[in-house]
Amino acid sequence: MIGRIAILGCGAKKASARRLARELYTGPLFRAARDYIEAAGLPYAILSARWGLVAPWASLEPYDLTVKEQRRHMGDEDWRIWCHAQGSALLHQLELGIFGRLCGWPAAFRLEVHAGAEYAAWVRELRRKARALRVAVVIGKVARALRSR
Repeated sequence: MIGRIAILGCGAKKASARRLARELYTGPLFRAARDYIEAAGLPYAILSARWGLVAPWASLEPYDLTVKEQRRHMGDEDWRIWCHAQGSALLHQLELGIFGRLCGWPAAFRLEVHAGAEYAAWVRELRRKARALRVAVVIGKVARALRSR
């Protein structure tokens, strides 16, 4: 059986005070992607430029950084290291069964990444880390749906 999990990229627009991660990001694309994921009943995490991979219920302080800005400031090698660390964090959380209904390590899963193109390097690093995983990458699906409204 193939499980499904989702990773939601953070957004540039944020609330002005501490919130749950699922409520901290206030931009329309983030909210639409979050609503889509939650309506589908998928367990998910958020990849934050500042805090890394976080659970939706984690309490976070707002910050002024985007993944695009972080990548530009880090340089290629540090960016690769950051992507590797976030991929390792995801795999570790899956092994511990942190993603709700997925208890333990599934034999295969479909990973849906709802984020901008700057997250592609992270997905490539995740694939290198766990070659046996079936990874379906969904980038821009929510944005296209919003534009068609």
